[in-house]
Amino acid sequence: MLINKSIANMFNGVSQQAAPLRQSSQCEIQDNAVAAVATGLRKRPPTSHLAKLQTTTVGSAFSHLINRDTMERYEVLVTNGNISVYSLWNGEARQVYYPDGAAYLTAADPASAFCLVTVADYTFVVNKTVQVKMSPNKAPSNPPNVGYVVVAASPAQHSFSIYVNGVSGAASLGESGGTLGALATTLTANLSRNLGKLYSVLRISENVIKIVRNDGMPVTVVTEDTYGNQALLPISNGTARFSNLPVKFDTGYTIQIFGEAGNTKDSYYVEYKDGGWVEAVKPGTSGTFDAGTLPHKLVRRADGAFLLQRVDWDQRKTGDEESNPAPSFVGRTINDVFFFRNRLGFLSDENILMSRAGEYFSFFGATARSVLDSDPIDVPAAHTKVSILNYAVPFNKVLLLFSDQTQFQLTAGDILSPRTVRVDVVTEFESNVRCRPAAIGQELFFPVERGHSTGLREYFVDANNSGNDAVEITAHVPTYLPSGIFKLAASSNEDTLIAVSSTTPNILYLYKFYWSQNEKMQSSWSRIIFPTTDRVLEASFIGTTCYLVVQRADGIYLESMDFQPYLTAFALNFEVHLDRRFPAVGTYDAAAGTTTWTLPYQDTGRFTAVLGAGFGANAGAGLDLTQPSPGTVQAVGNYASGAVFIGRNYRMHYRFSEQYLTDRNNAPMLTANLKLRRFILNYSLSGYFRVEVTPQVRQTYSYKFTGSRLGEAAMQLGKPPITSGSFKFPVQTSNIGVAIDIINDTYLPSTFQSAEWEAEVAILSKRS
Repeated sequence: MLINKSIANMFNGVSQQAAPLRQSSQCEIQDNAVAAVATGLRKRPPTSHLAKLQTTTVGSAFSHLINRDTMERYEVLVTNGNISVYSLWNGEARQVYYPDGAAYLTAADPASAFCLVTVADYTFVVNKTVQVKMSPNKAPSNPPNVGYVVVAASPAQHSFSIYVNGVSGAASLGESGGTLGALATTLTANLSRNLGKLYSVLRISENVIKIVRNDGMPVTVVTEDTYGNQALLPISNGTARFSNLPVKFDTGYTIQIFGEAGNTKDSYYVEYKDGGWVEAVKPGTSGTFDAGTLPHKLVRRADGAFLLQRVDWDQRKTGDEESNPAPSFVGRTINDVFFFRNRLGFLSDENILMSRAGEYFSFFGATARSVLDSDPIDVPAAHTKVSILNYAVPFNKVLLLFSDQTQFQLTAGDILSPRTVRVDVVTEFESNVRCRPAAIGQELFFPVERGHSTGLREYFVDANNSGNDAVEITAHVPTYLPSGIFKLAASSNEDTLIAVSSTTPNILYLYKFYWSQNEKMQSSWSRIIFPTTDRVLEASFIGTTCYLVVQRADGIYLESMDFQPYLTAFALNFEVHLDRRFPAVGTYDAAAGTTTWTLPYQDTGRFTAVLGAGFGANAGAGLDLTQPSPGTVQAVGNYASGAVFIGRNYRMHYRFSEQYLTDRNNAPMLTANLKLRRFILNYSLSGYFRVEVTPQVRQTYSYKFTGSRLGEAAMQLGKPPITSGSFKFPVQTSNIGVAIDIINDTYLPSTFQSAEWEAEVAILSKRS
C-alpha cells in the first residue's frame, strides 16, 4: 500500500526521546539552524566582526553589557585586578581610571567572583569574595573634662547642690524664690570658688552651667535638690525628656535622651546645631563603612573615559548599634546586587537588604526614634533549610530570590517599606548557583545542574490558581545541555534564550518558544556551533541582536548576531551567511592577476568573499579564496573596484527523526513495515542546500539544490538565484536506521516550511 504523510512544520527542534515518541516537527540534529513559527527552519544568522578588544587572552573573566541608551552602549570585561570598557559600536577601548586603586578587583576566578548592575549613570561592581567591614573611624566622643548642668526650676524655700568630682557648690532660696538666671549665677560663683583654678565654671546661657577641668582629666557631675531632684539636671549625663533640653547650648556636644527603663533601644541622641536640637549618633560609635570592602561604582566621565571608584556610602547619623544597627552584610560577603522599586539592593548570606527609597547609598535608618516607610530594608529569607541567597531577579512586579534549593518571593503591596515587606517560600527547586536566571516577558528561566548535564526550568505564575510553578523545558532533551552553564541571554523580541557553558565554550544552546494564548506551540532546542578554538565569554541581547565576547588564540573579539528574520545584507536580496563577516576593499596586483584583502583578525578557516552591490549584475556572487597568510585572503581576478563581504563558512545541519506510520490517534504503528520512497521539502527564499541520505550500513547519497531551474525569473548569469518551491529527492530504504540530513555549508540562505514523504507500507497486524 502506498501512503503519503505530511510533516506540517519543522520548528520544534531536537528531541532525545525515542523516535516513535517524538512529534513530527521534532528532529534528531539541529545545528546552526534557527526555527520560528512564522518563518520556519532557516540557517542561523551569521556573526559580524565588530572589533578586536584585546591582543592577549584571559584565564577567567566576567563580562557585562551597559545599555544606558541608544547612543551609549558598552561592553565591560572584568579580570583579576583590572576592568576594561569598550564601545559596543566599534569596540574602541575607553580609558579607565582608578582613583582609589584596583585592589577591590582582585579575585582568583573573576568569572564567578563578580556581578554588576547598571542603574542610570552608575554601574555597581560587586566582588563576591570580599567581606564587608566597618571603618575603624568612630563618631567624635564628648570631651570627658566637660560637664553641664541645667537649672530647670527655682522654687522658693528649697536648696540646691552641684557636686563635681566630689566638690560641691550649693545655694538656697528663701520665701521669695528667685529667677533661673539668678540661681544659676549663684551656683556658678559658689562652685567656681570651691573648685579653684583647676576648673573653669561659667554660665553659657541663662540657665546652663558649664564645668571644664582645665588639665583635661574627666569630670563627674552629680546634682541634688530638695525639689524632688527636678530643679537641677546634670544634662551631660543624659536626660529622660527632650523637653529638659535648654533653648541654647554649645554646638557639637551630644546629649542622650533615655528611653523607657530597661529598654535601651528607645534611647536616642541629640546635638545642638544651627540654633536648634537635631538627632545625632552616639559619641564614640562606629558608623562608617570601609568603602574599600563594599561595591564600587563605574562612572562615565564627560570626556568618554570611565572612573572605577569607591562609593561615598552614607554613615550612621543617628542612634547607636542597638537603635540603628549596621546592615547585616557587615562581616559577610555580598552575593548579588539588584535594583528594585527605586532601591539599590544586596543579597548577603540569607538576608535581603535594600537602601533607603531613592537614596541608593544609604543603608542606615534616618532616625533612631521610629521606623519610616523610606528606611532601609533588611530581612531574612526564613526557612527550615539553610538558604544562602544567590540571585535576586525583579519579575512580574515582585522580587524573586534564588537559593540553591528554594525560591522565595519578596512582596510588599503598594508601598515597599520595612513594615510591609514580606518574604515567602514559593517553590522548592534546585538551581545552578553560578548562573543568573533570565526573564522573558512573563517567563523566567533558570538552570538545574544534574551530574554531567544541565536541565532548564521555566518559572511562571499560574493565572488559574494564582500559584507559582517551574516546569522543565529540557524534559525531552535531558542530556542535551552540558554541565557548567554560566550565562543565560534572553531576547523578548524574538522569544529566544541562549545558554553558554564552560564545558563546551564554543557552542551556544539555543531555545526558541512561542505561546498562543495558553498553549505552547513551540519548544525548540538547537545548537550554534563555532570552531573548537573559540571560547565564548559572554552573550547578551539588545533587542534582536546578540552581542558575543569570544576569546581565540590571538585575543578577545566582539561580535554580533542579529536574529531578526528576513534580513538582507548590504543592498543584496539575501542575508550573507558568513561568520566573522566584515566589509573590505581589496588591492589588485596586475602582475599576479590577483586581488588581496587584509583580515581584521588572524584566522585559518575556510573563507568566502561575496561581491557587494557595487559589482552590479554580479552582486551576490561568491569567490573562492586562498589564504597566503593568517591575516590575508586572495582571489584570482580583479575585484578591487568595490566592497566585498568576507567571512568564515559555517555548516547548517538538520537531521529528520525516523519516520513512522501513525493511527488516527497519532500513535506510532510499530508493527507496520515502512519503506520510504521519496521526500519532498517545501522551501522558500533559498539559494543552496543539499540532502544526504544514508541508509543503514550503506553509502551516503547526496542530492544538491542550487536554486538554478530553467524558467525561473530569479535566474541571472553570474548571480545566485534565491527561489522558493519544492525539492524532491529519493530515499528508497526502510524507515529504520536511515539518516536524512539537510546540509548548507555555503554563504547562501536556506529556509524550510514543511516536508512530506511517500512510502510503501505493509501492516503486519491490525489493532483492535
